[in-house]
Amino acid sequence: MAGYRAVVSTVALATAFLGLGRTASAQTHVDGNCYSDDFMVDVGSGVKVFDLTISLWNHPSDHTNVEDVLRNFARGVFEASNGAHKIRNITIHQDGLQKRFADIVWKQGGTSAPAAVAMVGGILDDLGKIYFYDYAQDLNAGGTDIIDLANGTADQREELGFTLTHEFGHYAYSMGDEYTRSLDITSPDQQPIALMSSAQLAGSVGSADPDLQWINFSTPQVLQPQTAGTGQWRIWGETSWPVLNKQCSSRRRVSDFFNPLGDSSAPIIDENGQSKSVSHYPFSVYYSNLPAITPTSSNT
Repeated sequence: MAGYRAVVSTVALATAFLGLGRTASAQTHVDGNCYSDDFMVDVGSGVKVFDLTISLWNHPSDHTNVEDVLRNFARGVFEASNGAHKIRNITIHQDGLQKRFADIVWKQGGTSAPAAVAMVGGILDDLGKIYFYDYAQDLNAGGTDIIDLANGTADQREELGFTLTHEFGHYAYSMGDEYTRSLDITSPDQQPIALMSSAQLAGSVGSADPDLQWINFSTPQVLQPQTAGTGQWRIWGETSWPVLNKQCSSRRRVSDFFNPLGDSSAPIIDENGQSKSVSHYPFSVYYSNLPAITPTSSNT
């Protein structure tokens, strides 16, 4: 697994208009629904960086908790990409401003703990988003407790950060869910050990160090206990790393094997944060620096 060092260089706090973020013309179309990663910045040594924007629902006097979540999110992206990708700049628009063009719409939520959701391949869409909340179900507590950002622990902020990394796996990498819904999502023994499964389970519990295997993309060797029936399998027909390693001309969706039109359904998120399915999704990015660090065994 990749080593780790500080990867958040700037968190810019903004309440005024600071630009409209990404535009559709910023990405170069390559083939089919697949695009180049030329919207990223190459910082050398085989590393490329993401610059992101967040619309935050409030205007906290102390940003420590928010920044702690984001540091853990950035750690997760660095780990999942085996060190090839980092989060560089995050611009935060407070008081809910700029949500239409933000990468992440961060809402308060409530004790009913609405689940974070993301548009698959949303980074390629002007209005694609991740919806994220202050409140979340705490899987490390067996799913019985609620994480409350304002009153939570450092361990829970780590869990929130890794949850955001999971959603970023949908949003930026176009991967589907790999947890097995028919089994207990809170049980490490019944879920695949992978980022697109129950990523919260990577979080520290008490004095235990985080188990970073839970925030790595899956390989055929490690996706246990099953693949067929997962969202990832329905969309792509294989686990995460084999898809990420393929150039645009080689990428296919599982329905391509059955439907000559190549139609596929995958979730997108409307402006109210509600999930819908449409045909011809997902768009995806070929990240040109990932093949060089693609795992060749069960070591992700």
